[in-house]
Amino acid sequence: MKKIKIKSYHGAGWLAPILGDDFKKLKKYCEEWDETIEHFCPSANEMTYQEFIDGFDVFSWALDGEDYSLHSYRMLTDGLELFIDQDGSETLIPFDQCIINKSLITEDDFKKYKKDQLAEGEGRAYTFGYSSDEMLEVEFNIDDTIKFDPKKLVITIVENEMFDIVGPYITEIEYNGEYIMCDVEDFEGEYYSMNSFKLN
Repeated sequence: MKKIKIKSYHGAGWLAPILGDDFKKLKKYCEEWDETIEHFCPSANEMTYQEFIDGFDVFSWALDGEDYSLHSYRMLTDGLELFIDQDGSETLIPFDQCIINKSLITEDDFKKYKKDQLAEGEGRAYTFGYSSDEMLEVEFNIDDTIKFDPKKLVITIVENEMFDIVGPYITEIEYNGEYIMCDVEDFEGEYYSMNSFKLN
C-alpha cells in the first residue's frame, strides 16, 4: 500500500461581510457604545450583533465570503513536510519535485465580487479563524500498482491577502490526475488576530 503523508499546521478562516442596512445598524451601535468598528468582530461579539441585526448568525453571514476565505479546514504550507510511505518506509518528497499551482486572492477581488451590493451603501468585511497548536499528520492512499512519480503530484496553493496572518494554504491535491484531497477534518487550536477592511 502506498500513502502520501503530510505533516503540517492546519488553519481555518472565515470572511463575514456586513453590508447595507446591516452596516448602518453596526455603525450606529458602535457610535452609541463607543466601540471601534474596525475591531468589533462579529465572531467575538455575535450575541451583540444579534441585538441589532435580526437573525444574525456569523457563519451564515460568512457563507457570503466562502470563496474568498479558507472556509474549510486547510493545511498551511509553513513548515509543511511531504512523505511517500511505501510498505511502512517513509521517504521525504521535496516540494520542488512536485507540480505547484499558485494563486492569489486580494481584498480588491472581494470588493469587485460585492460591487453591486456596495452600490447601496457602505460595508466592512471581517476575517477571523484559528490554527492548530502543533503539526498534524494526514495521509492519503494512492495507486500502489505503479511506481510513485512526484511529478504526478499536483498541489494547489493559495496566498490570501485577507488571511496573511496564516500564510499560504493548500486547497487541493491530486495525484496522477485524481483528486486525493480537498479539505481536512476539524482540529483544536488557538484563534488568531481578527482583521477587517472597508468595502468601499
